Amino acid sequence: MNNNGTTIDKETLGRLAELDKKGFIFPPGAAPPDVLDGARKTLDWARTIREDLADRGRTEVMGEEFTEQQLIPGDILKECLQPAQERYRISPDWTPAFFSNKVLPWYVGGACFHLREGNFARVCFVLRNSFRTRRKWLLYSRREIVSHEIAHAARSMMGQKIFEEPLAYRISESRFRRGFGPMFRGTWEALALLGGSLLLMAGSMARTFGAPASLHYGAASPLILTGAVLGLRAANAHAKLKKAIEHLAVVYGTDAEAAAFRCTDREIRELADADDPRKILEQYAHGGESCMRWAVINQRFGGET
Repeated sequence: MNNNGTTIDKETLGRLAELDKKGFIFPPGAAPPDVLDGARKTLDWARTIREDLADRGRTEVMGEEFTEQQLIPGDILKECLQPAQERYRISPDWTPAFFSNKVLPWYVGGACFHLREGNFARVCFVLRNSFRTRRKWLLYSRREIVSHEIAHAARSMMGQKIFEEPLAYRISESRFRRGFGPMFRGTWEALALLGGSLLLMAGSMARTFGAPASLHYGAASPLILTGAVLGLRAANAHAKLKKAIEHLAVVYGTDAEAAAFRCTDREIRELADADDPRKILEQYAHGGESCMRWAVINQRFGGET
């Protein structure tokens, strides 16, 4: 029993730890029965998809029809999940995954579609057909795309946005994407950069028609300012996450990244700024709404708190 009066049943803790391996990260403030029930519903749904494919040769997932021939083979899916498994210790190989171009824009190599209804989630991976016979397409590998998307899917139940992109991009094969990918957390960042770019183009065109140079420079200012703000924000998130992982390594060793993956945004900030990480980890494990989640973390990674 924790000092907040919450009883942690060993059998329940073991079941939650097994679900954690499958990518069901315990959300902040959740109740164990709700997490177990939601995971059961999700796994049952995924099982019906596979049974449907085996019986009829086709199935419908979130409004789209897929055939058995489009199903990503288990060996390829295992290879694609390897980076997420090695770094974050999650392997959701239960997830329906298909080859298809139909649901993807021409410039996208793959995506994870998930629909939540309370504690129940439908999750589906889609990879471009090009990945059926080759590991890379344009600048991306199928391993990176799937592991990146599964990181988002697993963290989505947490409802934590600040460090989700840095964690998802942390396992990228590209130093450029690791550095600059986390600049974008939502749609407004891309729209702001696009708007700044269009304004710069308009200023350049005006300059060719004799407008003063000051107008051209002024038109460049929004793009420069937006890029600088987003770049500094991403750099700060990288620095905080790196420091938090270093502090988590005091207790979790080589599983520090996996532990950080299960932290809330507030916890990552607090751990990054902590003078004594052991003390703050003990507080997480023995008090408040975080105690069950940290019990699962310690069950899986052998924390000493």
